[in-house]
Amino acid sequence: MVGRIGASILMLGSAPIIARTIGPEGRGVTAAAVAVIALLPVFLGAGLPWAVRRQCAIADDPRSVARTARFLCALLVVPALLTALVVDQLLFSAETAGVRLTIALGVVSAPVIVHRNNLISLFVVEYKYFEILVATLLQPAVYFVGICVLASVGWLDVLGVLAGYNLGTLATVLAASFAARIGFRGIRVPRWGLVRESIRSAGAQIADASSQRLDQVLLMPLVGAATLGHYSVAVNYGTAPTPVGQAIAASYFPRIARKSDATSAALSIRGAGCVAAVIALAGVCVAPILVPLIFGSEFSASVFPAQILAVGAGFLIVSACASSALFASGRGLAVTVSQLIGLVVGIGTMYLLAPSWGATGAALASLSGYGVSFIAMLIPLRIRPLSLVGTPADAKAVLVAVLAKESPEKL
Repeated sequence: MVGRIGASILMLGSAPIIARTIGPEGRGVTAAAVAVIALLPVFLGAGLPWAVRRQCAIADDPRSVARTARFLCALLVVPALLTALVVDQLLFSAETAGVRLTIALGVVSAPVIVHRNNLISLFVVEYKYFEILVATLLQPAVYFVGICVLASVGWLDVLGVLAGYNLGTLATVLAASFAARIGFRGIRVPRWGLVRESIRSAGAQIADASSQRLDQVLLMPLVGAATLGHYSVAVNYGTAPTPVGQAIAASYFPRIARKSDATSAALSIRGAGCVAAVIALAGVCVAPILVPLIFGSEFSASVFPAQILAVGAGFLIVSACASSALFASGRGLAVTVSQLIGLVVGIGTMYLLAPSWGATGAALASLSGYGVSFIAMLIPLRIRPLSLVGTPADAKAVLVAVLAKESPEKL
């Protein structure tokens, strides 16, 4: 939890420096580029990190799963190169040669990012939380330092922002690989078994990432870079607390995977809901003060969208726990369907509202998608929405599980 929240704080800390230096239009370009770089590993990985996490949780030798997954990542290099060419021509052909090359390098790095995500899944199952902290925190830390250094010498521009992002990605991949130290010799699980489970999980992971990133890619030609810049600032502010949900979900994942514990699934969601409600309310109340203060007065138009997305963060926190519970119990298809429903609602609403309402319309569209997706996940879990009304004791229980040195099943 410290790693994930720390990463969010660092990304949020770099966002105002970037916004104040390159303005709404430059912020829009970097937001679209980073969205593409972040989305491609999800599309190419096709659910592989989730499949690795579940297979590692039930395997006698979790590292045999990681070895096979590493081989599968190597097969993604050619698709990544082809994607870099297509993205360059469709979205960034008007940018400078340096910016285009930097974006292409970020896109081509997708296979190693998938590998890093696979290793984090291994660390989750092995309860190596310090390694997760390092792998999670290093990328935004390197990025933040790079942004600060470039800004201090007056060299921060779109190219510098993207180069810093790529450098942070390289650092976290190397750190995770060093921490895992998985040799090339050793037992491997069958490739096709891992591929089949990966494909079953792919739709859910793609839909989940798309619901949080794809809008920034599609908004670029729809409303222009400046409006996208305002929306991306709102996203930075509103969704910063979502790693809390991921931390809670990771703490309960092994227990649910091994025992199909429905009680733990409901507890994690109910407790996360209590935490999410407090975080969302606080985010809404302080947005009029913090957004202009942090990002600058020229981003005052981002305040209302940020408040909307602060509410959306609440749905993302509980959705992380719900989707993790479904994955852990082998129901990845249910997550896929739920996320796709939310994605269709969100993107469809965005095309209706964003042209007229700009960043506010895009934020309302995202909120609708988050809410629909979460409600859809409750159906296969057989959890009634009213049963999720929690108490401070529920919030305390999940925080104890996250902060404990032992796994939840040992508490």
